[in-house]
Amino acid sequence: MTTSPMPTPEEPPTPTATTPEFGVYLASIDVCGTSVSPPRGGVTAVVGGNNVGKSTMLRELVNELARHPGLPSSAGIRLLRGLSLQTDGSVEDLRAWLYENAHLVVGPQEGFVRLASNQPLPPNSLPHYWGQGDRMGPLSGFMVHYSTPMARGGMVAPAPQRDNIGSPPIHPIHVLQDDAELLKRVDEVSKEVFRQSLTLDRLSGNTFLRVGVPDKPAPPIDAITKQYRDALAALPLLADQGDGMKSLIGLLLPVIAATYPIVVIDEPEAFLHPPQAHQLGKTLATLARERQIQVVLATHDRNLLAGLLAADAPVSVIRLDRSGDATTAHSLAEDEVAGLWTDPVMRYSNVLDGLFHRVVVIAEADPDCRFYAAALDSLNAKQTLPIPPSEILFVPAGGKDGMAKIARSLRAVSVRVVACPDLDILDDKTKIRRLVEVFGGDWSELERNYDVAVEPLKSKKVEATCGEVLKAVEVALSGQHDEAWTEEKKVALRPALRTSQTEFKKLKRFGMATFAGQSAAAAEQLVAQLDALGICCVREGELERLAPALGVTKGPAWVGAALAAGAHEDSQAIAQVQRMVDAAQ
Repeated sequence: MTTSPMPTPEEPPTPTATTPEFGVYLASIDVCGTSVSPPRGGVTAVVGGNNVGKSTMLRELVNELARHPGLPSSAGIRLLRGLSLQTDGSVEDLRAWLYENAHLVVGPQEGFVRLASNQPLPPNSLPHYWGQGDRMGPLSGFMVHYSTPMARGGMVAPAPQRDNIGSPPIHPIHVLQDDAELLKRVDEVSKEVFRQSLTLDRLSGNTFLRVGVPDKPAPPIDAITKQYRDALAALPLLADQGDGMKSLIGLLLPVIAATYPIVVIDEPEAFLHPPQAHQLGKTLATLARERQIQVVLATHDRNLLAGLLAADAPVSVIRLDRSGDATTAHSLAEDEVAGLWTDPVMRYSNVLDGLFHRVVVIAEADPDCRFYAAALDSLNAKQTLPIPPSEILFVPAGGKDGMAKIARSLRAVSVRVVACPDLDILDDKTKIRRLVEVFGGDWSELERNYDVAVEPLKSKKVEATCGEVLKAVEVALSGQHDEAWTEEKKVALRPALRTSQTEFKKLKRFGMATFAGQSAAAAEQLVAQLDALGICCVREGELERLAPALGVTKGPAWVGAALAAGAHEDSQAIAQVQRMVDAAQ
């Protein structure tokens, strides 16, 4: 391939590189055999528990992009099995882009340099790296920014002044120096998150950001006064602030300046408080969309992920999981993520935390979660569990109806899920069938045992009291006051509004002892089949039957009394959480 002669620095090519035809982005990446298409102008979040390889995957991605075209992948690659890179535009467009975003060093070692460049990139080498496959070699240093917790503080360190006032920026701070609107955007972010303004110091030997606003108005550039210089010098340096502020601004500078088409970020939430992490996620996703930057990040933090999802921007998710030495990847495309985020249960509960745990246990209510967590700790004290309690998250579903919804969302990214409903879930065939199918079961394999077990409970009817009906309605609609009154909710309330009830009401009080004869045998087989799927019904009937003699019947008061009495250490409670642990493996 031949190229046209390289223009001199005084006569740069026409800057066509800012047109939509020019750019570079990841069309797809293969992570542990799972193909993912990261959104362009959006964020791909890599999540999972501790030590599953999130940071390793990012390092492998950055290293692969920097590999010379045609050379084999590193022998140390474990997670990133492949990638497809899309480059748009000609070599002349690339050269024009470099004139705008890098600096051309003239001399014996002529070439382009920018932030983190080890050596100049010769102009005549551009055809060897642009559009030559899925790797960019040294050109990746101009196209890909890798942001790590330790390196971000350096992004707000003083940047050397450019030798020539007309030279292009080689640092994001130089971009702020040239663009008042971008500087305003950085200031807005700082005020929104930290409630402090930022001022760009253009007068010192280096260019850098200071915290605050001078108490003297800025004079014209050709009439700088000593009073203004003193007022500016009195402001503290951003580089001297806490790690949280330096990390957040240092992370966002390359994104706001849009000087890199691809930004890879490890642990963006590092050094930040939860509200700040949430705001960072929202701001980062918004900027990625506005600036049409492709962001790939790894996070341990639910708050940051919630912030990403709260923005009006494309977000996809890759969840890594590890069993022994084997790592697996599961993905949700941007449209699937958007669909899940419209669900109030996902948006306003701790369900998102499940993406960072090995197992999620879904219980009917928050008191159930507290009791089961205590029982799990008690079991762990008696024996070494295969899954540490810290890796198991308990999530309240607000009743039985929410269980299938939460389980479906988490199982979509292969989170291991266990559900623990009260035994009276058997009262509603449609409800238990839906849960079985969400957990991957074949209802036809359980239906016969179900029918044999519950048929005797349908034959005898007992009158329901007004108090029982009222209580059933309160439980069914708990936490849903602002939701629409739908046909689905009407169907769910039908059992509660019956003028009479079947013997199913005994299930809560007597548990498995309610069944007798052939019905009992079928019920035992049915409950064992449910356990195998991960649906561990409370065999005693309901949680409160694990400690029936407390003098407190329901709610937070019961769980406090039960824990004080040590009910979570009793054999029945231990047996229940043991079934959960067994089902989670």
